[in-house]
Amino acid sequence: MQENIFNVFAIVGEPRNPNSLITHKQIYNFLKEKGKVVLIEQGLKKQLPEIEEVAFVADEVINQRADLVICVGGDGNMIRAALRFAPHNIPLIGVNKGNLGFLTDIDPQDTSLSLERLLSPENYYIEERNTLEVSFFDEVDHKIEEKVNIFNEIALLGSRDNRILEVEVYVDKKFAFGMRGDGLIVSTPTGSTAYNLSTGGPIVHPLLHAVILTPMNAHTLTSRPVVIPATSEIDILFKKDVTAETFDIYCDGALTHASTATSHISIKSTDFSVKMVHFNDYNYYSILAKKLNWSKRLF
Repeated sequence: MQENIFNVFAIVGEPRNPNSLITHKQIYNFLKEKGKVVLIEQGLKKQLPEIEEVAFVADEVINQRADLVICVGGDGNMIRAALRFAPHNIPLIGVNKGNLGFLTDIDPQDTSLSLERLLSPENYYIEERNTLEVSFFDEVDHKIEEKVNIFNEIALLGSRDNRILEVEVYVDKKFAFGMRGDGLIVSTPTGSTAYNLSTGGPIVHPLLHAVILTPMNAHTLTSRPVVIPATSEIDILFKKDVTAETFDIYCDGALTHASTATSHISIKSTDFSVKMVHFNDYNYYSILAKKLNWSKRLF
């Protein structure tokens, strides 16, 4: 494709509310009338029977053909879409049909106007955001048993019988800190306004190449959030404790591991970035004020 010019569009995002499908249809019809090629993810086929069958394709086709992915939904749909298509270098923009919609740029009431703006490359730009790869190591032979990519954060939480989480954190093979507490969050700048923020972590601009480590209710007053370069590799070792039934590991809000079978995890930046499309009037600080009810202007 020509740089920043979109001719093949893909519509993704499975809504919790069936009424959101009206937006899928609106986007499809508008772009078809403009002579664009429009693909729709296969999983929406039964929910959109009035759209021609040939439009519904598997992710492999979207990966090969799409110039832009339009995700209809909330932040959960956006996170899933980002991790699905970012490895294939496909830009992404969202239409907010969720609650907060921190990652979505298009208001559903302005869908047609926004789509019109997407047809002219002078109206928008592409912003790259880093993601993280988490490797889980088996407790027995210490080999990698699973890898998971994350866009927001990984949250390590103490056991379900209310025991505390005890970990040691190493950055680039050097000891950084030990922690006892309710948990530890490792976040991207994009995720800094999510779980990280609610536990007292800092807001970090999404264009910064950084990783945030935020202790949760640590048992020492000296345990504080730390921001490190995104080029760093983080190793987190778990204390051996046969009396603890389990600890929970959540990746972007989804429970990934719930056992003591993981000896440690390793976290590093992926070799791809999420390409977010923003209109030229996008203002990150206005998003903070609007979505988080942040500071208001004084004069």
